[in-house]
Amino acid sequence: MKSRELRSVTPSSRTTDHDMVIASFWLTRDEIEKLKRWVSKEMVAVHCSTFVVACAYVWTCQVRARGWPRNHVAWFGFPVNARGRLRPPVPEGYFGNCLGICLSNAEVGELVKEDGIRAAAEVLGRAIDGLGDGVLRDVDAWVEMGKVFKDKRPLSVSRSPGF
Repeated sequence: MKSRELRSVTPSSRTTDHDMVIASFWLTRDEIEKLKRWVSKEMVAVHCSTFVVACAYVWTCQVRARGWPRNHVAWFGFPVNARGRLRPPVPEGYFGNCLGICLSNAEVGELVKEDGIRAAAEVLGRAIDGLGDGVLRDVDAWVEMGKVFKDKRPLSVSRSPGF
């Protein structure tokens, strides 16, 4: 999919005191549906949700903007709701957070290809599918993983059902 097909995505940005740019981008429902159709057309049977295609789009844009070498490994992480994935399950009346983390990686060369969004969506979809009921299986390693990933400059996202 050529990037010009999504030119209507307009950023709202500002700079910070830390030499960073904070930006918000909006993808319309039609743009998301267009991405989902395009991605799933040739994709193997993996999780292909609105969240997956939006993240795949953002991830490939970020990787292109960074200009990393093609053999560099790019990382992507996001929190996942662990409530329905635990055995034994969380009690029905539980009120509180129950989150895990999902990490994915791919070579930059795969993500910057013309069909890089599709490659990113497959990687993200497989990572979600692979969680199963083991979403917290590596919880003991999360602190150490955080130290290791700090230098790898992963892209991480979170979301809120309030938006």
